[in-house]
Amino acid sequence: MLLTDSQNATVLAGLLTTTMAMVGDFEAGNYEDPLALVLFVVFLFLMIIVMFNVLIAIVSDRYNEVMETAEVEVRKLRALMIVQLQAMMSESDKRNPEHFPPYLEVLQAGSAEAPSEMGELRERMDKMDEKVDRVTALLEAQRDAAAADTADIMALLKRLAPRETVED
Repeated sequence: MLLTDSQNATVLAGLLTTTMAMVGDFEAGNYEDPLALVLFVVFLFLMIIVMFNVLIAIVSDRYNEVMETAEVEVRKLRALMIVQLQAMMSESDKRNPEHFPPYLEVLQAGSAEAPSEMGELRERMDKMDEKVDRVTALLEAQRDAAAADTADIMALLKRLAPRETVED
């Protein structure tokens, strides 16, 4: 059922009007063939989706750039805040050893080549897995050797005491 208003406009006409508002004005009369009009509208919607994907990619890339420099920016802002606080201090406060102890603490950002915490954790987990595998193999070998020794002892007992029954 087609919805109509006082001017006998159909739902299709409403969708086309909405599309024209989104993508710009175009003459629907130029598309006398319904297939051409449908293909044009499908193309417009696909282009909107592609453009949104491009926008998401740009925003994501920018976010990654900001996150890479976040630690440096935090340290820079912290240093700026310290300088501003020191500028507002009186001379007696600047000479106060409680505010300025005789030592200096220097914070340095990690080098770009340093592995991240997740990378370090992954390496530790891999090393731990290797150790567990080695210990498991060693325990299995010892179990097999103990089983073989037990079988040898049982055979010796059977030979030494042929009259008595030795249960397995």
